[in-house]
Amino acid sequence: MTQNHDAYQSPYSARYASAEMEFLFSDNYKFRTWRKMWIALAKVEKDLGLDISEEQIKEMEDHAEDIDYEVARQKEKEIRHDVMSHVFAFGQVAPKARPIIHLGATSCYVTDNAELLQIYDASQLVLKKAAQVVANLADFADRYKDLPCLGYTHLQPAQMTTVGKRACLWINDMVLAMTFLQDLLDRFQEEGRTDPDSPPYVYTCGPRPMRRALTAWMADKGIQGQVSMEERMACGFGACMGCTIQTKSGPRRVCKNGPVFPAEEVLW
Repeated sequence: MTQNHDAYQSPYSARYASAEMEFLFSDNYKFRTWRKMWIALAKVEKDLGLDISEEQIKEMEDHAEDIDYEVARQKEKEIRHDVMSHVFAFGQVAPKARPIIHLGATSCYVTDNAELLQIYDASQLVLKKAAQVVANLADFADRYKDLPCLGYTHLQPAQMTTVGKRACLWINDMVLAMTFLQDLLDRFQEEGRTDPDSPPYVYTCGPRPMRRALTAWMADKGIQGQVSMEERMACGFGACMGCTIQTKSGPRRVCKNGPVFPAEEVLW
């Protein structure tokens, strides 16, 4: 591939990143993920009763990877908005679905969630490669377990040790880092990102009718989540009771106990 010597090249990509990691942060991964989320959004909105047809969803699915980057580039040059330029490009290849693409969503729906998926998938790749590093170091440590060498600490030579023992310390550091990263991913999984067939975990805010309809749909599907209640707050200290809502556990004050509550606890 010809390198452009008049444009900035990141060494993190050009020098250090694997082909798998480069793909996870590529345009194709990013914008295909946006389209998957628009399709998922349309399906949920259809279930909630919006006027969306199976034909529109099918058209979106058929063209999910049919991305014309030049159309998007020209549109962004005109309107200066990356998300809406790709909404436009998607609508060009799925004209029947054009009115419902990104319907009711904000830009952060696709940008933030796509970045979360990139970080998640990249972390999984890091763990996979780190496991191989640990295996290689274990072989190295076993091979040189009896080879003596000077230890080294605080910028000076220390007592005698072996090359294998030092390699075991490197393994220990690597395993600690992997354990920390796996813990983060496990917590992420608990909130909805496991595999494509796992139930999602929904966070919602917005107009009261929308929140009410969405929580009813979640209950019907057995989906858990959290809802941000947006009742008007007066005093802000919980004294006036002006922002009280009803929950299964009794009255709760949005300013004091919220504003975010488990969706299944709120009584509408």
